[in-house]
Amino acid sequence: MSRRPLGLSAGTRVRLWLRYQRYAALLVLLALATLAAGLWATWTWRWGALSWLLVVPVALRVAGFAVEVVRAYPRKLRATALAWRRIERGSFAPVAVRGWCGDPCWRVVADEVLRKAGLPRAERRRVIADYAAQLRREAGETIVIDHRAGTVTTWSEGQPSVRPLHATLPDGVPTP
Repeated sequence: MSRRPLGLSAGTRVRLWLRYQRYAALLVLLALATLAAGLWATWTWRWGALSWLLVVPVALRVAGFAVEVVRAYPRKLRATALAWRRIERGSFAPVAVRGWCGDPCWRVVADEVLRKAGLPRAERRRVIADYAAQLRREAGETIVIDHRAGTVTTWSEGQPSVRPLHATLPDGVPTP
């Protein structure tokens, strides 16, 4: 019986930690650069000390985002391990990573899972970009389901489209 969390080796967990934390590292560097800009302004401008009124809140906000990225690591690791188990069982489908493609930090997780599933790099990038585009479009949609009239109205980019509530998809599969 393995005592390793989620069945992943220490080396794999370290590799994933480094890969999943790259956005946090970039955010920390951005926060430090913001503070450095504040120092530069203080030393070079007559009223440069006032720049700290802007610099400190911005640096704290950016550092807060970095903390959130770091704190998400256990969830990312668990999601990765579960997806890898599904891949090993043969029950994984690439559409399973769709929900992760809306967040740049989670796109790295989607890429790692699709890599494990055997998709080539170009295909992984295309799949992730397609899902991200779908999620961006859907974020701007409003859907109204009218059970009395038996219709579904979708407003996307200000244009309504109406379809029957119990329609079939183009491939003949009934919608729920």
